[in-house]
Amino acid sequence: MRGVVFDGTRTEVVDDLEIREPGPGEVLVAVAAAGLCHSDLSVIDGTIPFPAPVVLGHEGAGVVEAVGPGVVHVRPGDHVALSTLANCGACNQCDRGRPTMCRKAIGRPGRPFSRGGKPVFQFASNSAFAERTVVRAVQAVKIPDDLPLTSAALIGCGVLTGVGAVLNRAKVGLGDTVVVIGTGGIGLNVLQGARLAGALTVVAVDSNPAKEAVARRFGATHFLTSADGVRDILPDGADHAFECVGRTELIRQAIDLLDRHGQAVLLGVPAASAEASFLVSSMYLDKSILGCRYGSSRPQRDIPRYADLYREGRLLLDELVTETYPVEDFAKAAEDAHHGRVARGGAGVLTAPVTGSARAGLGGRLQIGQPRVQPLLEDLGREGDVRVDQLPGVGLLGTHEDPAPDLREAPDVDTVDVQPLADGGAGPADAGAALQLLDGGGDVQAGGGGHRVGRDRGRPPERRTRAEGPVVEAVRARDMGLPVRPALHLRLELPHGAQRRVDHGLGPGADQGAGVDALAPAGEGRGRVRGGGRGGTEKRGGGERQGEQGSGGGAGPGHQDSKC
Repeated sequence: MRGVVFDGTRTEVVDDLEIREPGPGEVLVAVAAAGLCHSDLSVIDGTIPFPAPVVLGHEGAGVVEAVGPGVVHVRPGDHVALSTLANCGACNQCDRGRPTMCRKAIGRPGRPFSRGGKPVFQFASNSAFAERTVVRAVQAVKIPDDLPLTSAALIGCGVLTGVGAVLNRAKVGLGDTVVVIGTGGIGLNVLQGARLAGALTVVAVDSNPAKEAVARRFGATHFLTSADGVRDILPDGADHAFECVGRTELIRQAIDLLDRHGQAVLLGVPAASAEASFLVSSMYLDKSILGCRYGSSRPQRDIPRYADLYREGRLLLDELVTETYPVEDFAKAAEDAHHGRVARGGAGVLTAPVTGSARAGLGGRLQIGQPRVQPLLEDLGREGDVRVDQLPGVGLLGTHEDPAPDLREAPDVDTVDVQPLADGGAGPADAGAALQLLDGGGDVQAGGGGHRVGRDRGRPPERRTRAEGPVVEAVRARDMGLPVRPALHLRLELPHGAQRRVDHGLGPGADQGAGVDALAPAGEGRGRVRGGGRGGTEKRGGGERQGEQGSGGGAGPGHQDSKC
C-alpha cells in the first residue's frame, strides 16, 4: 500500500508498505483524508526528534475496515476521526481525567508497518499518511456519516488542540478578553474556541495581513500585524494570551500582554532545546504560564461534541480546508505549507480512495473528499439560472472524475435554502458540504433545524436572512434499509416553478446495478440511478443523451434528471 515515509534524511511516497492485522483492542482504518500539520514538517526538519523510518501524518479520518478482539464501540463501515491519544485508561493520570498526560501514551512509538520485511515506526500513534493504519480502539472515535471526511480529518489535531486549549485548558469565560498570536491552523481554532466560549474581545496578531479576513471569520474582533497595537485595544492587557507559533520571543510577548491574573497558554512548538525568558516580577500579579498538550482534550468526549457543534453551524470545519492534494503530491503539499501558501485559511488535506474490504463493504470505488473536483452534478437543463461550483465532500462520494461542470451563474441568488425532503433526509453537513451556490460565494442555509452552513455559518442570528427565489433541496434516498446512503438527491426549484432532479448512486445500490428511486411523491416523475457502469439515459426537451461512463470498476453511476 501507499504511504509517506521519512527515512531520517528524505521523505518519499512509497507503494510497498505493509501493515499487520489489528490485535486485541485495535482498529484497522482505511484512511480517506489526512491534514498536513506543521508537526509533520517539524519531524522532517528535526524540530521534533523522532526515530526513523516513520510513516508521517497524525490528523486523519476514514472508514473502519476491521477490528481486533474486544473492540465493541466501532465496527467495519463506521466513519471515524482519528486522535493521536493512545492513552491506557488505567494509570493515575487517566484515572484523574487527564489522558493527555498518560505516560504510556507519550514517547512510545509503535511499529505496525513494515517495508521490505523491516519494521517502520508510527508517528504520533497514528500515521494517517498511509492508505491504512492500525490504532488503539480509544483513538478511533465514531462520527456521523454526513460529516465530510476531508473536514473531519482536521478535528483530530488542529481542532482538538486549538479549541480544546480555550475550553479545557484556559477555560476562557463569558466576557473574557483574548489575544491569539499566530493564525495558522491552530490559531484559527483558538479563535473559534474563544468565540464559542463567549469571549468579548478577541485580538488576532499575525504578520501576514492577508490573514485578516479568515481570522475575523473564525472569531477575531480585531486584527493586527504587530502586537504593538494590542494595548491600544486592551489598555489593561488580556485575560488570556495564546502563543501559536513556537518562537521564544513570542512567548515573552504573550506574557507581557497579560492583565493581572492573566494566563499565557503555550501551543507553538519551538526546538526541544529552546529557552524563553520573562520578568519574574510580573508574575506576582497572579499571572500564569500554562503549557498545553493536545488541548488538554478527552477525544472520546470532545470529538462527538465538536461534530455536533459543526452540524449546528457553530464550529467551522470546511473552512479550515485550504487545499486538497492526492497523496502522491505530498512534496507539493509540504512545500506549500512551508511557504505559507495553505496557511491563509487553515490546512492542506491529503486524500486517498478507500480500498480493499472497506471498498467492498461500502459499495464501489469510493473517493472520499476532494472538495474541488467532485462533479456530481450535470447541466440541470436550464441555462442562466444557477451555477453550482463545488461539492466539498458529502461523506461518501461517487467517482466521476471529469472536470466539474459549469452550471452558469445566478446573479440574483444570494442565499440558498436547503431543506430535507423527508425524515432521514440530508442533514446540515450534507447540505453545506454538497452545495455552494455562487454569487461571489453565496451562502447556503440548511433548514429543518435552523442550521446555517456555508459562508453564513458563524454569523449571529440577527444577521442571517432566509432566501427568496430558487430553492435547492438535498436528501439521502435510502436503499431498502441498507446502512449506507445509496444516493444524494438534489432538487433545484427555479423561480417559475419548473424543477430538475439529479440523482447519484453513492452506495451498494449502485454497485449492484439496482435502481435507486429519489424520494418523490407517488405519481410524480422520479430520477433514477442505474449503477451498472454504462450510465443512465437522460431525457430533456424531447431529446436524450447517454449518461456518463462511471469510473473505477464499473461502479460509477449514470444519472437521469426529470421534471416533476
